[in-house]
This record gives sequence, C-alpha cells and structure tokens, in this order.
Amino acid sequence: MRYILVLLFLFSCAGLIKEERPANRDLKDNTSPKEVIVKKENRSMDMVNGNIKSYLLDNGMRLIVEEDHSAPVVAIQSWVRVGSADESDEIAGVAHLHEHMLFKGTAKRGVGEIAKIIEENGGDINAWTSFDDTVYHIVMPSAKMDMGLDIITDVIMNSSFDAKELAKEKEVVLEELRQNKDIPQRRIIDEIFTLSYEVHPYKRPVIGYIESVKKINRQKILDFYKKFYVPSNIVMVVAGDVRGDEVFNKVQALMNGFGGIAPDVSRNPEPEQTSPRVKIIKDKFVEAQIGIAWHISDIKDEDTPAIDLLSVLLGSSQSSKLRESIVVDKTLATDIFAYSYTPRDRGLFIVGAGLPFVNIPATLKEIFDVILRYRYEKFSSSEVNKAIVQVESDDIFSLTTMQGRARKLGFYQMMTGDINFGKRYLDRIRSITPDDLIRVAKKYLTYENMSVVILLPDSVQEKIITEEQVLKTFKDAEEFYSKREKGDGVGREIYKKVLKNGITLIVEHNSRLPIVSVRAVSLGGVRYENEKNSGMSYFISRMLTRGNSSMNTFQIMRGMDNIGGSISGYAGKNSLGIRAEFLSKYQDMGMKILLDCLFNSTFSEEEIEKERRLILEEIKNREDDLTFQAMQLFLNTMYAKHPYRYDILGSEASITKITKEELISFYKRLIVPENVVISVVGDVEPQIVEQMIEEGTPGMKKTGFVPLKLDAESGPKEVKRAVVYKEKEQAHIVVGFMGTTIYDKDRYALELLSVILGGQSGRLFLELRDKRSLAYTVSSFQVDGLENGYFAIYLSCSQTKTGVAENAVFEVLNQVIKNGITKEELDRAKNYLTGIHSIEMQEYSNRAYLYSLDELYGLGYDFHSKYIGLINAVTVDDIRDVLNKYINPSHSVIAVVKSQAK
Repeated sequence: MRYILVLLFLFSCAGLIKEERPANRDLKDNTSPKEVIVKKENRSMDMVNGNIKSYLLDNGMRLIVEEDHSAPVVAIQSWVRVGSADESDEIAGVAHLHEHMLFKGTAKRGVGEIAKIIEENGGDINAWTSFDDTVYHIVMPSAKMDMGLDIITDVIMNSSFDAKELAKEKEVVLEELRQNKDIPQRRIIDEIFTLSYEVHPYKRPVIGYIESVKKINRQKILDFYKKFYVPSNIVMVVAGDVRGDEVFNKVQALMNGFGGIAPDVSRNPEPEQTSPRVKIIKDKFVEAQIGIAWHISDIKDEDTPAIDLLSVLLGSSQSSKLRESIVVDKTLATDIFAYSYTPRDRGLFIVGAGLPFVNIPATLKEIFDVILRYRYEKFSSSEVNKAIVQVESDDIFSLTTMQGRARKLGFYQMMTGDINFGKRYLDRIRSITPDDLIRVAKKYLTYENMSVVILLPDSVQEKIITEEQVLKTFKDAEEFYSKREKGDGVGREIYKKVLKNGITLIVEHNSRLPIVSVRAVSLGGVRYENEKNSGMSYFISRMLTRGNSSMNTFQIMRGMDNIGGSISGYAGKNSLGIRAEFLSKYQDMGMKILLDCLFNSTFSEEEIEKERRLILEEIKNREDDLTFQAMQLFLNTMYAKHPYRYDILGSEASITKITKEELISFYKRLIVPENVVISVVGDVEPQIVEQMIEEGTPGMKKTGFVPLKLDAESGPKEVKRAVVYKEKEQAHIVVGFMGTTIYDKDRYALELLSVILGGQSGRLFLELRDKRSLAYTVSSFQVDGLENGYFAIYLSCSQTKTGVAENAVFEVLNQVIKNGITKEELDRAKNYLTGIHSIEMQEYSNRAYLYSLDELYGLGYDFHSKYIGLINAVTVDDIRDVLNKYINPSHSVIAVVKSQAK
C-alpha cells in the first residue's frame, strides 16, 4: 500500500504515481444508474472533508466524484482495468503503447491538438501504465471542466491510432527502452522482478521489450483496444471544485452509445517458490546495486497491513532499522530502502541498496542480519506506534491536491472495488501488534522464498562475491538468530513579522488539513562558494540533521518519525536551509526539532566524516547521470567566473579538503537571524508559532549580516561548444543562452517562451519528437538567478541522431526568431503557466517554499499573488524583444554528452 519515490519512478512509465487494479470486481453490476452517496461516518482520516458520490452509468461504467471547493481546480482520471500483466509475451508493451497513442488524435481532434487545448486552458495532461492499470489524467482549472470531460471521454471512446503516429510513438518507446538501460536503479528492479517471477506476467517490464514493441502493428493495437476499453472495464474519477450530479449528467451524455462486452481475462498464477535464486550481473555503471525480494500477499490479503508496517520499520522511514545500520551508522551504502509491493496478484517485499561495489559482502551481511533479527525479536510498542503515525501521516499528505484525492479514489475502486477500503486498511494498521510483525516476517521472509540480484560495474575485475557466498550469508544469520531464540526464549491568512532578533516569520493559517509545512531559508548556496570550498552549502545542509546541542542524529530521526513528520536540510544555487513537515497536533515538538537543527548544529567529527564519505560517493555516482553530466558541462561552458558554474554537491577535491573549522565558520556566517526567513503553512496560529520561535532561540541577537554582491556575466560572444564522450545508449544535448535575473521583467516573457518552445504542444516537442522522432525527451526552460541565469533547451536522443537533432533545434529557433510567435501560442502559454501556478499552490509545502524564498530574495512573500498578472501582461511584442535580446544562435553554448564511437 505504501509508495516511496524509488518505486514510483521505477514502476510508473509516466514517472507519476503507481496504482494497481482490484483483485475482484463484479463486471455485471446491476445497480441502478442513480447516484449512490457513500457514507462517511467514522471515516477518520481516510478521507478528510469532501463529498464523495459514486454513480453507475447506463452503459455500466463506474463514475466517482469528490466535491472539494477548497481550490478552483479539477482532476479528471480514467482508470482502465488493463495493464502489462494482461498482455501475452508476443505483444509485451502494447498497454503502454496505448498510453502513448490515446492522446494522439481522435476523429474529432487531430494530432497535437489535445495537449495544445489542455495547456492553453491552463491544464496538464498525462498518463501512466502499471502491471494492472492504464490511467489517463487531466488536471486543470475547474471552470474548464466541460472541456476536460469532453477530451478524456473522446480519447477513451474514439482514439484513431493513426498508423504514421504509431510508427513515431514506437520510436519514442524504443528510445525509452534504450534510456532505461542507462539507469542502474531501473535495471536492478527489472532484474529482480524477472528473477522472482517465472510464470506470472509480472516478470516482464511494464514497457515491454525492444523485440516485442517492434512487432506491434496497428491491428494488434486495435484488437487490444476493442477488448479492454469498454465501459464495464473503466472507472472515471473526478475530484475538485465541481458538483457531482452535474458531472454525472455530463458524462452520461458524453458516453451515450459507448458499449462493449466485459473482457474475460486470466493470468498464469505464480507457483510457490521452493528454493532461493541468485543472479550476479555486470554492466557499464559506476555504482553497484543490490536487490532482494520475497513473495508476499496481494493488497486485499489480511496479512498486507502487517507487511506494510514491517516495511516502514525496516526501510521506509528516516530512522528505519536498515537505514540506521547501513547508511547512517556504518556508511556502507549511499541509499537503502525496504518496500512492500502489493498489487492485484501476489506481490514482493523488496530491499534495495546503492553502494560502492567493495561494500557488497558487508552490506549483504548487515541486510540479512537486520531482516533475520526481526524475524525473532519484537519491535517495541513505541516503535510500532511510530510507524503507525508515519502511515497515517502519508495518508493525510496524499490529500493535499485534487490529483491526490482522485488517485486515492481510483486506486481503492480499481484495487478493491470499495472506495472506503482505506478506512478498513487504516483500522487494521492501528491494530497491528509486535507479535503480528514477527508472524508475517517468519511466514514470508524465508530462505526458500528469496531472490537476490547483484549489479556490478563492468570495470570490476576481482571476484567480489559468489552466488554460494550470498546464500551462506543468509543461512549464517538465520542460524545465529534461530539458536539465540531457542536459548532466550483552506482560507489563506498570511501573517508576517520581523522578530526582535532579526528573524523574519511568515505564517499562513490554513485549517483544511491537520498538517504543517515549514521552510527556513537563508542566503547561501553555490553563489557563496568558490572553487576551493565548492559544495560547502550542501555539506552543511546534510549536517543540519546530524546532531545538535540537544539531540543526536538518531534522536532527531526518531523524534520526527514519532510525530508523523520528516526533516531534511537543503542547498541550492542561491540559498541554504531546512524543511520539515509534521502533523499539526505535534507542532511544538516539530518546531523545536527544526529550530535546534537550524541554529544549534554541533558538527561532530564522526558525523562530518560519515557525510563526507556519502557526498563523495554521490559525486562519483553522478557519472551515471547523463542528464546531469550534460547540464554541468553546459554551466561550466556558459559561466567563466560566476559560481553558478559549480555543482551543488561540490567536487571530489573540494569535499575531501573541507575541514570542520571551515564548515562551522561558513555555517555561523550564514545561519544568523537577519539572514533567516521562516515560513510556516498549515493548521497553526501565527502568535503561537511566534512564541515557539522566540522560546526556541533564547539570547539570539542581530549580527549585522551584509548580503554578498557579485558581478553578473554577460555571456559568450561566439558559439561555445563542449563535448564529453560517454559510452552509453543515448546522447544528451543542451543548447542555451545567457538569461536574466529574478528582478528583471524579461523573465516573464522568457518563461512564456520556454512553454511555447518546449511544452507538449510546443514547437520543439512537435518538430523533434512528434513529427521527426528525433528525440525521446525534449524540453526548454528558463532559470533565473540573483545574477544572470540562463535559457536552455535539453534533449536526449539516439547516438545516431545527435547531429540531426542538434541542427533541428537551431532550425526551430531560427524560424521563431525570424517569424515570431502567434497570439494563439502566447495565450496558450499564459493559460498553461497560470493554470500550473494554481495547481502548484495547492501544496502547503510549495506555498511555504515560495513565501520564504520570495521574501528572502527581496520580492516579498506575497509575490505569488502578483505572478499571474505579470504573466498575463506579456505581449507578442515582448516575446519578440526577448528573442532578439537573448536568443542569439551565434552567441550560444552547446554541450553534448555522447558516444565517441558513434
């Protein structure tokens, strides 16, 4: 049930949240097509606020509507009960191809029109495919709901599957498949599923294989579409500023005449695994990966809540047992997680780690030691309660946006056939005991039920570990603990005040949800660094949660877990700070932990050296991130002297030499009252927060902080080209120009230009991806700074298309420079930016972040309220002016990461 970022990325082809389909659903539902109002008594936190209604249309399709008038936004989602697990080997990837094709035109709307219409009306449109579902979703201003409903029903019923567009999208998917080979985290997950499942279709990647995708033709697409895209196999969810009955009437009318027979689908069940499996492979990566999996239950099984809670305690929280031991204490791995994946059919309990290859034997020993220890030892009641709070907190935070609410409803309906499933699930979670956790650990986390994959860099020559040694490591730990057991038995009221000590406090009281988001920021970041101390801000940001005058690292992590919260430092190009989220009923403890971390960090030698090792490993692992490599090459070429050219993480040389004294000096220089803005958004009272801060910063006084002033760079006066050779599947290209600052009115025209060029209906996207299939990814973006930022275009493509793709970028740029843009393009871009701004402002965390940084940079905490007006004030002539002023191909920077051989 619980979803962490690692697996969201790995299982969702659109990079969005992964949802699964229900194990059982009566496709012959004879309920009357009148509305059924869902009872909400004793719903606790499963659905906070909202009016949820469920309808059955005349054609058998289920419609679920949640009325929430807290923001002028609507999320519309169509969940189709078919995923990659419903394919045969011969057409593997066909469900994902549907995801690509459904927005490619209908009889009513041509290629490119759908994304264009949604974006010009301030919305966003996308889709994702999983093993069990394919989901199409739109989020947009609620005033445009009719248009969104018309489009999503049109694509579901009337997609044309144009043969030429299919050929182009197959090329795009093939590029996606090639790109996946360059991502070690995706590779290890694909391998662990293939090893764990021998018969069940979960063994195949959701996206399919290169060979199968190449063989899929239009007829196979149509056959699949006609079989599965029928009313009884679809659930539509609408959440937001809408009226349920109105939505029902509109959808009923739009889908009149849409019918079909419910598909008869069966899957090969996976037989019980009776012996362990191990696979050791090598590939062209820098960082090694470990993946371990055990077969577990499906989502509706009675064991699932206990398994989920076990995953939280072992590896899904900041103070989890695996993380404490392997990352924080012994620093064997750069990252580790445990995760319970419970889809429609039996899922997997997965443990994964990224680490230096030399640490593989020690890390495996430690993983097995922790796993086996808690097959026999009980977690304390306080630890179990802490994990329960984490699950409750995750559940509440998922409700902050209309998209999140729609996802939750669609997920419950498709997975279980019951949109109130979440209440029963949370009730069961709250009843879990330490004995329950031992029971499920002993039942599922066994030697015979285990599969292990180890991914090594191909540069490793020595024998790091054998399959036999992997199995022996587990058996040794199992024997040790077995013997020991036998022996031992909404409204936005914004308040601003500069406190006596100089801290600027901003509070938005919003009682819509019982949560709090806090951002404390100061001027700092890369801009305050030089070549010798590059990475200093990032180093300090890591140290902020590594011990202070009242709590050590473990106490900080446990303290936040106990209140359903999280805390972490952050560093950027212009700022340095700390962020936290927690349930509002624990605001006293949450604010105390944050203030102690921010102002009273102790920088112990032991913690410094632990973090230094981890940062150096992160820097080393950048070698596998080709997008980063291309962007860093671009920045190094664009900026001759300005610190914006440095990597936020720093360099191996700088991080190695930074001393404790230098860290403390930098910290004390920047983390001072006059240079700190604290922004708090949530269910809190401003005066109480003010009192908390005053009590948490006793004796703190102003220091006379003076902000740094730097000279801006003017940019290149010629074409500057830089190439780095990497033997990978894809090439990565960045083309860019010197930009402007956050204070210059030109920034708004440049932001709009980036949408006009790089949006899904933008010129670059349509030309390079849709028309010519030259690139898998193409985007443009405007990055402002306190001094001049930059305007850039990024694309990834096949190595064989590098030259053609680069030339195509300049062809598009020259055309827009020569002929300008249309008012229609400008209006569409304005609607998109203003619509996305409204969508982003739903999140408490986003609002806290914007208020704090805008105030820190001198724009004012209320700058967000002026943004839409500034965007709407831009004219076609303003776009022409910034094109002439900034986008000069003869003064560009071109950075390319590609294979030398190709």
